[in-house]
Amino acid sequence: MVKKNKKMVPGLLLLPDFSIEEIFPDRKDGTYSLGFLQKIVGGLIQIVYLDEDKFGGISMVMVVNEEGLLENLPVNIMASEVYGSMIVGPAIIVGNKQIY
Repeated sequence: MVKKNKKMVPGLLLLPDFSIEEIFPDRKDGTYSLGFLQKIVGGLIQIVYLDEDKFGGISMVMVVNEEGLLENLPVNIMASEVYGSMIVGPAIIVGNKQIY
């Protein structure tokens, strides 16, 4: 992972065991690479768009494992509450423009 600096905005990793971790972009331009995101969620990624009203009008997304239900990943209650529908496995919340 790239060393964090003051210009990088961290994402939040919500885990099914109710733990939360800050994660920092792996690219120097402050974005996350596909491989980095896949490693964290444990497989192919799916992007779900979050309600901007929950984040003060800021466009945020949640990155989840696309095949999490097929893989019987545990329900992630915190991520499900944020999204408003069931989410399984690890979930990453980042700014919409950080995933290019």
